[in-house]
Amino acid sequence: NQLDLYRALPGGISAVRNVSDQLRQRGVHVLWSYNPWDTGTRREVAANGSTPDDATVFASVLKAGGADGINGDTMSHVPKEWWIDSLAVGSEDTYQPEGGGTIASMDWETMSVCHCKFDKGAAQGPVVALARGR
Repeated sequence: NQLDLYRALPGGISAVRNVSDQLRQRGVHVLWSYNPWDTGTRREVAANGSTPDDATVFASVLKAGGADGINGDTMSHVPKEWWIDSLAVGSEDTYQPEGGGTIASMDWETMSVCHCKFDKGAAQGPVVALARGR
């Protein structure tokens, strides 16, 4: 599955964390890719035998790997559950949905730029954007 890519790198997740830490020391933040369409591969299995959702799995693995968040491939927005799950493991991940997000999701998508549709006949206000990255 998509997380096996990181596990298969030389040194595994701990080596990825080492690289992430070195990048952060130089002011570079690390986003991992998330591919929501990756549903035909092996699913993650928790210690109790259950199959947790991707938000729960990524929250733990991002923390272990020292990543700052995800780039959500093909995602219009990142659901709030991702943010809630990251807080549950003691992290506050950054989310960058490829689709730009929504006005509502800007509360937890710290790297979204809302590409909202406006009524062409209405008076145009300022463009809504959020750039609150860590």
